[in-house]
Amino acid sequence: MPDYLIKGSVCDNQGNKITDVKVQAMNSDHRLWQYHNDEMLGSVWVDTNGKFEISFDKKDFFAGFLENNPDLYLIIRNSFGQIIKKTEIRKSVKSTDIKNLTFDIKLDSTKETVPYSENPYSNSIDTVMSSFGKLGESVDIHPADYPRVLEQLIGTVSDWLLYTTESMWKVIGYDGPQVPRYPWKQNDTPYKKLWTA
Repeated sequence: MPDYLIKGSVCDNQGNKITDVKVQAMNSDHRLWQYHNDEMLGSVWVDTNGKFEISFDKKDFFAGFLENNPDLYLIIRNSFGQIIKKTEIRKSVKSTDIKNLTFDIKLDSTKETVPYSENPYSNSIDTVMSSFGKLGESVDIHPADYPRVLEQLIGTVSDWLLYTTESMWKVIGYDGPQVPRYPWKQNDTPYKKLWTA
């Protein structure tokens, strides 16, 4: 049994169900003590009734005692992988909070994309470059600092491998360092037909 279960539906402004979209559940990591990219907690294509369910466990977002509950938001992508909606962030959602685990989403369009600034991956390259830059700050280190430096090095290399290796993009649902220019589309074939979740 998962720790958290998100449920919801997607429809247009007239209440008609929308089925050919993918929903990604995200945990926002934009607090003072958090410096890494938002975690994707799960993703699913909306079913034929316009509904979706995404389950995840605490281990999928837990980053220490400062983060007891996720700061949830959803990303909606069209069949080409373009982000067409980003919901508001719901802070510190508890696993028993059914109201904040339920998302009923209305879309104006499945073709109009969100502004680049609202894309959670828009600063990924900056984050990776910043991580590499921080490594240079630790040239003169005390033996007691070795665990911290090793953790920083591993985190930096992990980010670099995830966000600069094309073969990993498919696995994590990331569509490239210049997100708007690399939607989930090859030769005009929708992403959904290339890879199914």
